[in-house]
Amino acid sequence: MVSQTNMTIMFIRPWGLPMIFVYCTLSGLAGVYNEWILKKYYTESLHLQNIYLYTYGSLFNFVPAVGIPLLYTRSFLQVNPFEGFSIYTWLLIGTQALNVQLIVVYQLLTAFPTSFGQYDIVAKENDDKTTRFFIVGDWGGLPVSPFDTPSEVAVADAMGKLGVKLNTTFQLALGDNFYYDGVQTVNDSRFQTTFEHVFSATSLQTPWYVLAGNHDHGGNVSAEIEYGKTSKRWIFPDYFYSFSLWQSDKQKKIIDFIMIDTVILCGGDTLSDWDHKPLEGPSNKHVAEAYWQWIEGQLRQSTAPYLLVNGHFPVYSVAEHGPTKCLVDRLRPMFHQYHATAYICGHDHNLQHLTNDMNGVHMNYFVVGAANFIDPSQEHAKYVPADALKFFWAGSPVYGGFGLAEVNNTHLSLSFIDHAEQTLYQAVMTTRS
Repeated sequence: MVSQTNMTIMFIRPWGLPMIFVYCTLSGLAGVYNEWILKKYYTESLHLQNIYLYTYGSLFNFVPAVGIPLLYTRSFLQVNPFEGFSIYTWLLIGTQALNVQLIVVYQLLTAFPTSFGQYDIVAKENDDKTTRFFIVGDWGGLPVSPFDTPSEVAVADAMGKLGVKLNTTFQLALGDNFYYDGVQTVNDSRFQTTFEHVFSATSLQTPWYVLAGNHDHGGNVSAEIEYGKTSKRWIFPDYFYSFSLWQSDKQKKIIDFIMIDTVILCGGDTLSDWDHKPLEGPSNKHVAEAYWQWIEGQLRQSTAPYLLVNGHFPVYSVAEHGPTKCLVDRLRPMFHQYHATAYICGHDHNLQHLTNDMNGVHMNYFVVGAANFIDPSQEHAKYVPADALKFFWAGSPVYGGFGLAEVNNTHLSLSFIDHAEQTLYQAVMTTRS
């Protein structure tokens, strides 16, 4: 800047513009790289990481704002980092500050939520301070009259009776909701004949959190999603979604749930129960990748004491279909990185509990797929890690089983229950580290 005859003129030399471009480009790339470095190894909530980043950035920019004037004046009393600011400068600073403030408020509200998500649920209050819910997989009846199976009816009856005794809060339904080819429209009679008329007990008129299996993809999954708009208990808002279980006083989360569609991630929409060929991969790789990113984001931001991920295809299974390579390769490392509590699935028609450690983190895998058909096969036992299998049941060729989860202030347990309401097995899990 120079002054000539009371007129201020700004000079930009020819090489000045490309230098400004280089400066802006390097500054932007440096900011992105800096954020990547700060967040790369964090397991904290993404929103909490952003708060750390804003704090770090504010301090980093404050130092030169004060340090450079101090370097020239040699006195704190003469330091004025705002010297020469015009009203336009202050207007620019004010709008940027308001923008950042709104972002920080959003991040704080998200990192430390004080209100419920759209699909969140409050625990029913019991005298023993324990909240309970059912888990049922591969329960989808038959496509011909009577549209159910003896196993499905027996499981529904046992769940209804036990639900009264235990005051259960909700159900997880893990796919293959309608054998063999799903439903066709939202008005499909199978919603009534295979679901509403079978799981009709008063205790089961609580929310059903639903996801899709490969047989559902043989039909119209969007019709199952649409059914949630007319049913009071059928919750299936999208192929992928999440929700949380809160304490009865609504002050604290107990469990975070992530519901995923393993067919979209790995393929298999035309897979039958007798087809054991490897999955062909996702039909749309770009969509699948977007959902992989969504899953990691959900895992990263979970802050509840327990984190349950639920899908249809197993990560590990010793039974007919065995492990799902797509999930072993991509999903399993995320579980250990973000300290998930358990992965719960169906697909194989039995009850299984497997465990596996990785990088010092313990992980539980449950298969709960015995509500409609029973298959005793263990043909993939050699394809899971050594000593991973802790329990396997396919004991009744006619009547099936289901899962019962119980959570309190000290632990989360998952029990396998048969059609006679007898406990077959129980696994106990502690809070996440």
